[in-house]
Amino acid sequence: MDASIDTLRDAVKVTAKSLGIDLIGITDLTRLAGAPKRFHATDYLPTAKSVIVLGTHFPDGIVDNWDKTPSGYQYYGYSIPNKELGHACYKIAKLVESGGYRCFPIVPTGHSKDMDSTKQMGEFSHRHAAVAAGLGELGYNRLLITPQFGNRVRLCSIITEAPFSPDPMYDGPLLCDKCKKCIRACPGKCLDESKMLSCTVGDKTYNYVTLYHFRCFYNLLGIGPNTGGHINIPLPNKNGELGQLAFLSRYIKAYLLRFRMFQYMSRQQNAVDWYDYCGRCLHVCDRPVNRFKKDQER
Repeated sequence: MDASIDTLRDAVKVTAKSLGIDLIGITDLTRLAGAPKRFHATDYLPTAKSVIVLGTHFPDGIVDNWDKTPSGYQYYGYSIPNKELGHACYKIAKLVESGGYRCFPIVPTGHSKDMDSTKQMGEFSHRHAAVAAGLGELGYNRLLITPQFGNRVRLCSIITEAPFSPDPMYDGPLLCDKCKKCIRACPGKCLDESKMLSCTVGDKTYNYVTLYHFRCFYNLLGIGPNTGGHINIPLPNKNGELGQLAFLSRYIKAYLLRFRMFQYMSRQQNAVDWYDYCGRCLHVCDRPVNRFKKDQER
């Protein structure tokens, strides 16, 4: 690799840190060869050579106080980090393009016109790209777990034709011990360990549970009990994905029975450029352990 691309790579890392980004990693495309169709970097940028992945940690205290007030997590753990990541991706993409390499920065969170509404999937998997870029591992609950911050991070990716050298993949102690706190904490029974899935990133294979996307989306809207929305229209107790008719009937029920709260929540979500309720699978994960000095002194 010539000196100019090395210099640009260094500049990308320095710029990310100067913009307040906590984690940055780079992967080539060979590690993401197992991605499904429409999730390959070259599906968006045919000349792509690498992917830059940014991660930002949000304050642990907002998770500690979720049961008292979920608004801290919704705003500072979702809405603001997505804006910060979008700003950083924009700046870094312009930096790389100034060096002569085209970029396609991915939007931090899925937009309805871009995503598969049936499978509730965005246009690119930031989590898998983060694993390929050396930021951590995929946990039992499908979320990225980082050695520095556990899974209390938000991610964004930049696909680029710049031929950056990849960072080494994470090769430290196992980050997920399959404690299953995430499964027990999920208010909608959205995680099913009877149906395991697997994926290969680079030379590593990860096994994780099935996520029922419509059940999860229902709770992200704050409609279900114990999601932070206080509407409390329960999902069916049986395992399995939530059908569209079952989703619609409960959505209408929430609208009719809790009209004032439903309207307030919907307007509030859109007023701050969208945020999620729930997030319990993420909140209960205590990896990494003893991150704070006060915990070590207990």
